[in-house]
Amino acid sequence: MDIQGAVEYVENAVQDREADVYELSRKLFENPEIGYEEMRSSALLRDYLLKQGFKVQMPVAELDTAFVARAGIGGENTVAMILEYDAVPEVGHGCGHNLIAAATAVAGAVARSLMHEMDVAGALLLIGTPAEEGGLGKVRMLEHGVFEDLDAALQFHPDRLWGHDEAQLSAQGIHISFEGKPAHSTSAPWNGINALDAVIQTFNGINALREHLSPDLRISGVIADGGGDIALVPQHAAAHFRIRGYNTEQVKEAVEKLRGCAEAGALATGASLTWSAGPFEPSPVANLALKDLAVECGSPFGVDFATPRRISETTDFGAVSEVVPALLLRARCWPAGTVSHTEDAARRTLDPMAQEAALQTAKTLALMTVRMLDDPSLAERCWDEHNVRKDDR
Repeated sequence: MDIQGAVEYVENAVQDREADVYELSRKLFENPEIGYEEMRSSALLRDYLLKQGFKVQMPVAELDTAFVARAGIGGENTVAMILEYDAVPEVGHGCGHNLIAAATAVAGAVARSLMHEMDVAGALLLIGTPAEEGGLGKVRMLEHGVFEDLDAALQFHPDRLWGHDEAQLSAQGIHISFEGKPAHSTSAPWNGINALDAVIQTFNGINALREHLSPDLRISGVIADGGGDIALVPQHAAAHFRIRGYNTEQVKEAVEKLRGCAEAGALATGASLTWSAGPFEPSPVANLALKDLAVECGSPFGVDFATPRRISETTDFGAVSEVVPALLLRARCWPAGTVSHTEDAARRTLDPMAQEAALQTAKTLALMTVRMLDDPSLAERCWDEHNVRKDDR
């Protein structure tokens, strides 16, 4: 089968599964589950992929809602498509993960079928990753070796424009807590050490820093524990912070400045500080060889992924792109003005515009995958690009 024949096969096979995309995305939409609790969502996708002929391992990486679906035999190369299916807390699928999961599952089914028709060797994986929304599910799966031995990791995300991620924000999560000394807040407050004051002093220090930070940097924070009985000087207090920026070194420098603010809060009040930093979350490294392939494979289906996008968000897909060639595509599922992580964005995932964009992206992913498995030189090119881009970074 030549390239034109493969394009026609993918076009027809995805259109034949249009109802699958809608039904899967609708069921996920109607039953949203937050990170690490996606029991029904992961089971729905597992069962679909089993019916499509995949061998599914679940759970993996000691995560009950993570899975790896496998197809293909022999060959030199392995390509993975990445599924996300956790919802935004209190919002539902406002980040469009129901579309990601549904369209990618169908793309995998079509790619598997085309591999059989063309007698293409190699391994196709569909990797189900829980808890992208702040849970760093892919980081935990990386630690268990789930993404080893891949030649490419492909994913897409709903957006307001077509394109590919050139950069997203890197990030670091911080948790601080203070231990003070309780005392009655009116009869003898001088005998206490106010842990809440230490948290407030930390926020004041950070606010004084903001003028002197790069405009790209963001420090967001919330008080997680502000004390209990108002009649007592707060003995315990805590806060969560998240530092985000495009420049990795600037983010790491800001982490140290935040630590200084927390230490100053402890010194000012006499409270003791406990500091905890989560895993560093790198920005995705866009593989330009994969981007070129995406542009080539998307063109027959009327989409153009060439535009580099600079996204003011974070994703644990960045950690995957550090270790294997990877590309995150952007599909125009939402009209201009749609705000991600809202109930409006969630509802729009079931609109005809979103469903059509998901179908076009599924076609692109399916064709990309089979092209890579059919031509081992493409994987070599992606690895060369990966090593160059990583060194430059």
